[in-house]
Amino acid sequence: MICYYLLVLGLLLFLSSFDSFYLSYGNDKALPARYAAIGVVDDFNGLMKTRYETGYWSDRLNRSSFYATTQIGLDAANEVIYSDFYTGVSLISQPDLVLSTPLEFKHDLGVGVVGKNKVRVGFNYSHLSNAGIRQPNVGRDSIQFKLTLPIK
Repeated sequence: MICYYLLVLGLLLFLSSFDSFYLSYGNDKALPARYAAIGVVDDFNGLMKTRYETGYWSDRLNRSSFYATTQIGLDAANEVIYSDFYTGVSLISQPDLVLSTPLEFKHDLGVGVVGKNKVRVGFNYSHLSNAGIRQPNVGRDSIQFKLTLPIK
């Protein structure tokens, strides 16, 4: 029981160093797959942000993979709407015929509304591919619903 409390305390201390965290869930219609991710965002320089994400996808052919991403991007918001663009590198656990290397590049473009207490609800377009390092380089594209909650 004490281990549980220490784990929760450690998680809270870790999260408190970031500005916000988010959850996203979506689909890839061209290559039917489901995506789920959780991440944290840190204010790098006002408009510039850094983002760390871990996620999972699974398709109808029972191919699945975990991934971890580090991204840098631009994030603009007022009291009503927001938009963001992030780009960075990803490591995936299971290369396949769509993503043929463990090192991939992830680009995200998001838009949405800002609610009370700076809670954000929006949609995110995400592209993951290896930038032609190895063929095949089909890549994965998904549209995700995203909920962002402020920490600070």
